[in-house]
Formats: sequence, C-alpha cells, structure tokens
Amino acid sequence: MADRLAHRGPDDEGVWVDAHLGVALGHRRLSVLDLSAAGHQPMTLPTTGGQLAISYNGEIFNHTELRRELGGDGFVGSGDTESLLHSARAFGIEETIRRCRGMFALGLVDTSARTLTLLRDRLGEKPLYVATAGHWLAFASEVAAFAAVDGLLTGIEPTALAPYLATGSVPAPLSIHRGVRSLLPGEIITVQLGEGCVRLPEPGARTYWRASDHLRPHATGDVDETLRAIDEAIGEAVRLRLLSDVPLGAFLSGGIDSSLVVAHAVEATGSVRTFTISFPDAERDEAPLAATIARHLGTVHEEFAVTAADALAVVPLLPGIHSEPHADPSSVPTLLLSGRVRREVTVALSGDGGDELFAGYERQAEWGRWRPLSRGGPISAAASVALRPIASSVARRGGRLAARLDNLAMALSAESAADSYLVVGGRWKQPHRLLRDTAAAPILTSPLLDPLRLRGDIDSLSAASYIDLVTYLPDLVLVKADRCSMAHGLELRSPLLDHHVVELALGIGPDLKRCGGFGKWALRQLVARRLPKEVVDAPKSGFEPPIAGWLRGALRSWGEELLAQPAPVGGLLDLTPVRAAWRRHQAGEDASYRLWTVLSLLAWADHWRADA
Repeated sequence: MADRLAHRGPDDEGVWVDAHLGVALGHRRLSVLDLSAAGHQPMTLPTTGGQLAISYNGEIFNHTELRRELGGDGFVGSGDTESLLHSARAFGIEETIRRCRGMFALGLVDTSARTLTLLRDRLGEKPLYVATAGHWLAFASEVAAFAAVDGLLTGIEPTALAPYLATGSVPAPLSIHRGVRSLLPGEIITVQLGEGCVRLPEPGARTYWRASDHLRPHATGDVDETLRAIDEAIGEAVRLRLLSDVPLGAFLSGGIDSSLVVAHAVEATGSVRTFTISFPDAERDEAPLAATIARHLGTVHEEFAVTAADALAVVPLLPGIHSEPHADPSSVPTLLLSGRVRREVTVALSGDGGDELFAGYERQAEWGRWRPLSRGGPISAAASVALRPIASSVARRGGRLAARLDNLAMALSAESAADSYLVVGGRWKQPHRLLRDTAAAPILTSPLLDPLRLRGDIDSLSAASYIDLVTYLPDLVLVKADRCSMAHGLELRSPLLDHHVVELALGIGPDLKRCGGFGKWALRQLVARRLPKEVVDAPKSGFEPPIAGWLRGALRSWGEELLAQPAPVGGLLDLTPVRAAWRRHQAGEDASYRLWTVLSLLAWADHWRADA
C-alpha cells in the first residue's frame, strides 16, 4: 500500500506492526520539517501499559506552541509529528487536534486502549479514505493504495455516479468504489481493535469541528474593524505557513486570493518566489496581470506556458493521479505547474478558499433567485411537471428565456434547497438521464449540509457560500490541489483555510462578501491597500485552461474515441445525451464542462480496468 503512494512521500518510508493487535501502519514521507531521522514515520511513543503509533500526513503550523504547553522536555527532534504525538499522550488525540492549526489526516494506534483513531482536518485539505471488508479495515491518503489488498476494491458504487455527473467530483462521504468511503472534513472515527468484523459509524456521527457552528445571521457592525480582523487573521495564517526547513514559494494566478496571500508573504519575509501559468491559446490570459503583481510586490517571478500539446500529453495521466473520476479541467495546468515548481521549491502557498468563504462565484449570487422556489413537496413537483412542456417548446427557439424556464422547472423539482444550487452551479443538471436503471435521488447528501436544511435564518449568499465550502471546495478544488501537487511531491498550503480565518468569514454578513456587483468585497478592500486598481477590478479566471477549444482541436480525437464505447462504465452510463452535446459543441455551442465531466469518467473507468 505504501509503495503505491511513493509519489506522496519520496524522501523516506517505514512500516510499524503490532501482530498481537493485528494492526500495521505504513508511511511515505515528504520531508518538510526536521529533515533528520528523528522525523521518521510511523512514529511511536511509550505510554503507561503500551505505546502510541502514528502515521500522519500534513503539517501542524503551531506545533511549537504544543511543545511549550508540554514543557519542551523529552523531545528528540524538532518536527511536528513528534509534537503531535507527545500532545496526544498528554491530552488525548481529540483535545490535541482541537488545539492544532494546520492540514492533516492521520491514523493513531493506542495499544493499551486497543484503539485506532482516524481523523481529517477541518476543511478537508488532506484526504483520508477508509475501506472495509469483513475483518479488514484499511485507510489511506488515496484509494489507489487499496488495490494492493485483495478483496477491498470490488467494483463501482452506482449511487456515486449521479452526484459525480452533477458536480464533477465524487462527494464525501461517498467513493466511486463499493465498500470505500471518504472521511468528511472535521470527522473523527475510533475503531476498537481485535473485536472481529469492523463496522464504521455513520458518516459525520462524530466531529471535532463543524463549519456550521460558526455560520450565523450577522449584522456586519463596524466595517473597518471587521476588515482589520480579517486582514490580521490572514497575515497570521500566512506567517504560520512560512514554517519550513526546505525551499518555499507561492502560486500566483493574478487573482484576488493568491495576490493577497503573496502580499502578506512578502510583508513577512521581504520577498518570495512566485510561479504562474500562461495560456497562449486562450482568449484571456492572466499571466501578464500576475507579472504586474509580481513586479509591484518585488517577488522573484517565473512564468510557464501551457499549450494544447502540453494538455494532450498530460490528460492521459489524470485518471491515475486522481484514482477516482474528477472533472476539474484546471487539473491540467495545476499538474504541469506543480511539476515545474517542484524543481525549485518543495512547499508552495496557494489562494484556495477565497471564493467559497467570501462569495467569489457568480452562481452564489444567482442562486438567490431560485432558492425560495426549492421547497419540495407535491405542489412544487406538480408545478415542475406542468412547466416542462412549456420549457421544451421555448427551447426549440433557443435564447435566454428557454434556459431560465428550464432552470425554474428544475428548481421546483429539487429535493432540497441544497440540490437546487445545482440548477445554477451543476454540470449535468439532470444527471439521472445519463444513467441506466437508476432512480432519481437527492444529489448533495453530505451530513454537513443538514444544519443548513434545518435553518431558515441564513441569507442566500451565505448559504450558497456554505454549500460550496463543505462540498465543492473539499471534493473538487482541494482534491485537485492535493493530487496534482503530491503527484510531484510538492506540498501546497492554503492560508485562507486556516480555521481562524474561516470562522471570521462565516460570521460576516453578505454586504461584506458582495457589493457593487463584485464578489469577495472584503478581500478586494484588503488587496486595494497593497496593489494597483487593475488587480482589484480584474475579472476572475485563475488557472482556467481553454478546454472548449481543446475539445474541438488537440483533444477532439481523444474525446471521440472515448464516446464511441458501446457499454461504458460497466453498462451503467447512457451516452446518447452526451454524444448529442458533443455534436452541438463541435458546431459552436459551449458544452465543455459537461463533456469534460463525462470524458473524465470514461477515461478513469478505462484506466481503472487496466490497472485493476
């Protein structure tokens, strides 16, 4: 299993076994803090009547505070794994993790209590999957590791297909593999060892932190004071994430989020290395804007061009890198950029999280028109059925009215307000039409959405941002960031996802998130204090590749070959609507994201059959 994750940790490896308890831990190490043998994992520590053993992925950025609380005695090295383990012995793992600021996933064995504890960080920056089969339980950072154990991967989980087609990712706690599930952000599981058949608790049954606890109706209060608090929290989060014993840099896309992170890094250090991607084939390329920001801040800046030929070379690698179907096309430039950046540094800062926390997506504002209609029940369902023929008639004439009528019909038929968000933000808005013999069901089923379903006091903009924070961010954005960076042994750190920043953002009102037609209003004010006006007013793009043109050009034969399959994904998928969308796309309509979602699934299924 550890060998299959060698890319995540190219610097060291280790295995720890307790044959009496029937438990083993494996680890692949990317050395970032304490490069000596004192940081070797799995790491153990004696306890009264036994020992603790840990396999841990991530970084605890305030781990020196943990050491000070413990008095600083008994430490061999200077790394955060040792700090974490000593604190767990003193305070217990749950209390310890509440004190931690960082990104992490871990398995901790307590031999005296005969327990295995699994947990994942608050926002889902680091992945953790669990597989069970009879007496077996296995956990890993990527599903690919489970293929090393006979009988753990037994086929595709059909209920994961509709959520994937709707969102472009397999949302936690689901996995595309039967018998496998992902831990939710902030979830903690304790398993008793040596008691026969393993049964996991219901997803989300135990959490040590929940974003919903900090989501509340809020009168903004003093704007300047609120902006000052946000700025200070981001600055502190950046400073904590500069902790490293290896070279460090930052991704700079030219957008608000990465620009603010880099500005704070420069304020803390005097200078920093920055990296960006350019798209010579795209209608709009943010690389020139990123270069302007770099010059203004005085960073040591490098720019790398991505062409259609580069995409063609990388696309076949994506199914193996993700190990589950994943349809974020920015995986292509992120993978290419990560590989190039890794030649220069081992750690890079990113601006991930700003759009979800501070309402940076247009769909979050648009959803406000549809949310009141998404009440469910027989009246809404009947109205949706009545509206369908009208929408179909208007659709034959085209235009924006047709799209709005179709959106209205889908909003009325949504199983929940959260599901209705897919009306404006989804890929395939009626994904069950692409599936054979699969009954319609709610798409967004994460237990983390339950508090939102039970509350009517949260404004639509904050509710939409919350949905993105607990689903789109960990399931799509952070999966991409983790897999593409770790494929090259590069560690990405996201200061905006420090939970102190997150808690502040969840508590501000919509007027500080969106104002004058612009999202991320609060962050824009902070950037405006540091950078030229064109940065503040620039439209969002990020590392978005020109996939619409690629699917008509360099990637056209790749797509057509995949769509020619007679019984795709084990016969579970009906490609008739997809082939129609493909023809319309080739004729000029932009169906690129819907097509990329299906093509990514087909490519993953082909790869998985070959690799199984």
